[in-house]
Amino acid sequence: MAKKQPKLEAIPVWKVRLSADNTIVGYVYQWNTGDVQIRWLGARRTLKEVYYEDLENEPG
Repeated sequence: MAKKQPKLEAIPVWKVRLSADNTIVGYVYQWNTGDVQIRWLGARRTLKEVYYEDLENEPG
């Protein structure tokens, strides 16, 4: 069995926004292993409260 690569670095791939007022409440990161993980800013939210926005839409 191959040894799993360690998580060494991650890049943000999506913003997590609150549906009610579009506030950014977190970011989704993709690790060098291919795993994804949400980093919440403040309290966690339910999936019904949020939507995801691609970071490629950022100006600049």
